[in-house]
Amino acid sequence: RIFENLLEDNKDKGAFYTPKEIVQYMCRESLIAYLQTDQKEDDKERIRQFVTTHDVDLLGELKKDVEQKLIDVKICDPAIGSGAFPMGLLRELFFCRSAIEPNIVEKAADIKRHIIQNNIYGVDIERGAVEIARLRFWLALIVDEKSPEVLPNLDFKIMQGNSLLEQYKGVDLSAMTKRTVDVGNQLTFFNDMLDVYCKELRDKL
Repeated sequence: RIFENLLEDNKDKGAFYTPKEIVQYMCRESLIAYLQTDQKEDDKERIRQFVTTHDVDLLGELKKDVEQKLIDVKICDPAIGSGAFPMGLLRELFFCRSAIEPNIVEKAADIKRHIIQNNIYGVDIERGAVEIARLRFWLALIVDEKSPEVLPNLDFKIMQGNSLLEQYKGVDLSAMTKRTVDVGNQLTFFNDMLDVYCKELRDKL
């Protein structure tokens, strides 16, 4: 609520608050689309019903496959802001895993910690927004902990940066997706590996 009020002063920077209902709908639909990948039509409907109702009996023989996909999923928000969408996905992932895994009351904090550490990534150009997103993750954790612990290291998970950056010291980053084969049939990401900036960028990567 505090962050929402602060946004009134930041609208000139393009900062806007997304209503919870929209966040929930988009997060849920994204998760359903991910879980439905490579599934038969009948199974796709069962997965949709499970994500919306959290009735694990609907999954049947799909239970193990869906559980593994929930554990392995990687989610990245390229403009995380205060973390509305990652928090929405934390909520959806937690409810789905809670429906599948036993003894959820004792394991709630551990499941949330695993999701935060392994499934969610985000970038934002505003340092304040990144700090608020991290704070929200911590608050989401401590409500299920008997004694509050420190937030896991998120320095390489929720980061300040420009996700729309197109070049690094003159090197076109879009070229990184193009692979070229040199005379020796070795696969490289750059046309000229001697370029000092290309080497510097490659070393950092």
